[in-house]
Amino acid sequence: MMLVTVILAAGVVSSSVVSSFRLSRQVANAGSSVAQLAAIPVSTLPLEASYIVSPASPSNDGSITATTTQALGLTSSIITYVSLLLVYDRPKGSLELDESYLSIRESNVPGAGLGLYAVQTIKEGTVLGTYAGVVRPAQEFYSGKCRQFPGAVSYSWRFTDNQFVIDPTDERGEIQFVCQGGSDVPLSNIFFSLLGTGKSTALCRINEPPIGAGGCNVGAKENLDKREVVFTTLRDIFAGEELFLDYGLDYDRSGYSQSPS
Repeated sequence: MMLVTVILAAGVVSSSVVSSFRLSRQVANAGSSVAQLAAIPVSTLPLEASYIVSPASPSNDGSITATTTQALGLTSSIITYVSLLLVYDRPKGSLELDESYLSIRESNVPGAGLGLYAVQTIKEGTVLGTYAGVVRPAQEFYSGKCRQFPGAVSYSWRFTDNQFVIDPTDERGEIQFVCQGGSDVPLSNIFFSLLGTGKSTALCRINEPPIGAGGCNVGAKENLDKREVVFTTLRDIFAGEELFLDYGLDYDRSGYSQSPS
């Protein structure tokens, strides 16, 4: 019943905007979000790029009615809405290492919150996985979500070309143990939670080492084409050690203490 409600509501949200995949070829780029697309009124688009629900004249046998036309339009809107969600607000990322090797608990870095620890030895060169979250245009992320929820910045990964970020936080800018995806578009977060496409945010818990802690034991490599960040161990990490990573010169460290615990 909940799924039916979500789908019907999605159709209502989407029926007032464009509902054709031609839209994505005209106005969407690799980082566009549904929120951007939903802001475009149908009246500004070419006729062939839109589908507007309107009553139709019945045929001679009366088989085509206004109700039928509206139902078809609603179905088209739902399909487009869902498709755009799947393309632009679906979370990416993976945890390649078995979860039994890792534990999330209070970090040794004062003020850093939770950290990620090795439960058993992890060998040098082990691929841990890729950073989890939704890839969003950087300008949209910082001017929108981060203004309302400044804490979202702390967990986002900004690519070195400054064009996109990976955002693992929920609709309130908070990080959960699983990134469900979605955005501020109505019902999108519920939609993804029902789909079960969430990604573990374990790797998002890796902090920078405090001064004097011995440096980093995890390295990160960006792939700008795929918009992903791969984490690999730089040395053997032994049971009980916290995983540490260098987040680069632009990372906000204002909440970190200057002395190790």
